[in-house]
Amino acid sequence: MRLKPVYTDLKVSRLIEGWGFVPDIVVDNLPHATFAGRDTQLEAAVSHLQELIANDPRLAPEPPPYPVLIPGSGFPTPWHRR
Repeated sequence: MRLKPVYTDLKVSRLIEGWGFVPDIVVDNLPHATFAGRDTQLEAAVSHLQELIANDPRLAPEPPPYPVLIPGSGFPTPWHRR
């Protein structure tokens, strides 16, 4: 998201506000869709992320090895190893 500045006019005692947050994707969140249980903002976000993943797929990293558990020694931690 891009931030727009907020200005204050000190000569005249009033606050002039900028746009604030401007969304990257504009989504109409219609009341009847919300009432029907649809979340159009979430659907647009998921659709956008699926498009990004399709354009630039990445492999999932390999999971780390399971820790070696020794009965009676507790769970191994970085500060307590045996």
